[in-house]
Amino acid sequence: MRNRDLLIGLFDQAYTVLERWAEGKESDPDTLKVVVTTPRKALQEAAKIPKENQDYLLRDLRALRQEKEGQLLAQLASSPVGSLLAKLSFAIQEIHYLWKSDLDTCPCELKHQLGLPLDYGKPTLWLVQELRSHDVETDTYLCTTCERTWVYDRSPHITPHWYEQKEI
Repeated sequence: MRNRDLLIGLFDQAYTVLERWAEGKESDPDTLKVVVTTPRKALQEAAKIPKENQDYLLRDLRALRQEKEGQLLAQLASSPVGSLLAKLSFAIQEIHYLWKSDLDTCPCELKHQLGLPLDYGKPTLWLVQELRSHDVETDTYLCTTCERTWVYDRSPHITPHWYEQKEI
């Protein structure tokens, strides 16, 4: 659990620095270095987390983000350090994608591999919804490359697969 504590600690420390800025207790730009370096360090640590601990830790990271961002969003909205808050949030999303990247690739990436335009680079999937129940387990993603919504269905008793979510 050392990696888990380290990962949570990185974000907690970064949020604490931003809280001190929001409260006017800190104004030294050097203290912001910890916030700036947190996303990179966090991704490095996330790569070391065993698969069996990832879901539990992702819940902890999201809870920490929700708690801290709720307090800081209004205070830092017009502040020059407000963009750093968004970078922390983005880093947690990137950790999610890192851990889920062993799934299939986005279907539009397969099209790229078949010779369609490759100038977009690798698609980025943003998790927009998780659905969990006793018989359904799906993750819904927005692909920023093809701008379509894809669902990865890994419900019990079926073969995991992708399908495009059509608007109704």
